[in-house]
Amino acid sequence: MNTNSTSNQIQVPLGKYPVKRKELIWIAVGIALLYLSTVSAKWWPTPDSALFIVVADSIHSGQGMTYNGKIANHVGPGFPLMLSAVRSLFGDSAVAMHLLVAIFAVVGLGLSYATLRKLESSRLVIAAVLTTALSYGFFANKGRVLTDIPYFAFFWGVLYCVIRANYGSWFWYILTGFLSATAVLVRMPGFIPLSAVAFGLCFDKRFSTSMKGRISNAVSIGFPTVIAITGFWFWSRSVLNGTDIYSKTHIQHLGKRLVYFLRIDLMLGYFANTWCEILTSQDGGILTILMLPTVLVLLIGLVKYWRTGSSCGPPPGYRNAASSVMEG
Repeated sequence: MNTNSTSNQIQVPLGKYPVKRKELIWIAVGIALLYLSTVSAKWWPTPDSALFIVVADSIHSGQGMTYNGKIANHVGPGFPLMLSAVRSLFGDSAVAMHLLVAIFAVVGLGLSYATLRKLESSRLVIAAVLTTALSYGFFANKGRVLTDIPYFAFFWGVLYCVIRANYGSWFWYILTGFLSATAVLVRMPGFIPLSAVAFGLCFDKRFSTSMKGRISNAVSIGFPTVIAITGFWFWSRSVLNGTDIYSKTHIQHLGKRLVYFLRIDLMLGYFANTWCEILTSQDGGILTILMLPTVLVLLIGLVKYWRTGSSCGPPPGYRNAASSVMEG
C-alpha cells in the first residue's frame, strides 16, 4: 500500500501545484529590479554595436542609413531607428541605450512566461524563465547594444499573439503580422526561426484544432516575414542603390552550410560547440570535447523515448534544447 501511495504521489503532474499569484509577483518584481537596476553607463565596445550606434546617429542627423559616409545595408533598419529615437529623447546616453535593451529583456521574459504557461505547467515554465533570466549569456547581453534581446522580445510576442488570435479576434492576427515583420527588420537572421515556427503551426493542433485556424496562424507569421525581407531587398536596391549585402552574403555561403546536413561528424561537432556557448557563453574550443558526451546522452535518451511509442512529441527538455540550438 505504501509503495502504491508513493508511486501515485510521484506521478502527480506539476499542474496540480500551480505557482501562486503572490509568488509570481515577487518573481516578476525581482527580475525587473535585477535587470533595470544594473543598467551600466559604460558602453561595451563590439563591432556590431558600433555599427548600430553609428547608423542610428546618421539617421538622427538626417544622413539616413549610412555608416562613415557609405550606404549601410548590412543590417535592417529596425534597431537603428529605435536607437535614433532614444538619441532624440535622451541625447548621447549609453544608459538610455542599455535601458532600452534591458526593458526588452524584461518584456521578453514576461511574454515567454505568458506564452509557455498556456502549454505547460506554471512551475515548469517558471523554472525555464528563471533559468534564462539568471543565465550569464542572457543577463550579459542586456548590457550590450545588440539585437539579440530585442528580437527575443518580439519573437515571444509573436507566439503570444498567435495563441490569443485563436480565441477569435482578428486584432491579434494583425498584431502577430506587425510583430513578425518588425522582428525581421530588427534582426534579419530572425526570419529563420520565424519561418520554422510558421511551418510548424500548420501541423500543431495545440494552437488550433481546425486546419483553417492552423493555416491562418502560419500565414499571419510567414507572409509578413516574407514581405519584410522582400521589401528590404527592393529598398536596398532602389533607394540605397546597392544589393542587400547581408542577404547576398548569406546566400553565397548557403551551399557551404548545407554540408553540415551531409556530414554527421560536422553536425555533432557543431551541436556540441553550440551547447558550449549556451552554457558557458564562450567559444567552444577544447570544451567541445567535453560536451560530446552530453550530446550522446541527449541522443540516446531521445531514441529511448521514441522507442517507448509515445505519440505526444519530444519531452519539454528536448524541445527547449532544439529551440535553443535553432536560436543560437
